[in-house]
Amino acid sequence: MELYQAAGSNVAVVQQRAAAAPGTQDAFGQSFAAFLKQSGVKEVFVLGSIEAGIRRDSQLVGLQLRCWAPESDANAGALQSCKGSAPGGVPRLEADFWQDRALPQRQLPPWPLLRALQQQGVPCAALLSFTTEADNLGDAFQLASAAAAAAGLQAGGGSSGAAAQPQWQAPSSWQYLGGGAAGAVY
Repeated sequence: MELYQAAGSNVAVVQQRAAAAPGTQDAFGQSFAAFLKQSGVKEVFVLGSIEAGIRRDSQLVGLQLRCWAPESDANAGALQSCKGSAPGGVPRLEADFWQDRALPQRQLPPWPLLRALQQQGVPCAALLSFTTEADNLGDAFQLASAAAAAAGLQAGGGSSGAAAQPQWQAPSSWQYLGGGAAGAVY
């Protein structure tokens, strides 16, 4: 886990660098949610992915981002920010997503953490991207742009005063993942 916070900011970013070991997902989620609650965190905004192979037909085209929050947090600020984080808005995760497996049965990230936050009473929302694990640089940039917009982190304005689109750069460690994309992005 890595923690980032700018001096004087009330927003902290925690990055989980790897999934919890199989069989420990629930314990990890519970422990981390308890830590966040004990630390006085007021709201949690989670970025995550959903395996693209489980999309429904209606989810195959269009924006591959979805927002999710427990019903109890339907009016939370994080969910409202999530929904407005892309041009035209980001839709909520469709209700039929849960038909094959309910939230308590989902063990892949980000669900154990989101479930634990809900159980701990910590308001939360998630910005999710349907992705397939491979060279998904475009998916990462789309999710990063939407997350920056949801958090109100816009690049400095240009000469017209309008906010500029963020220019993302892939970490150099990604250079050898997924078959190696064009060197220009590293």
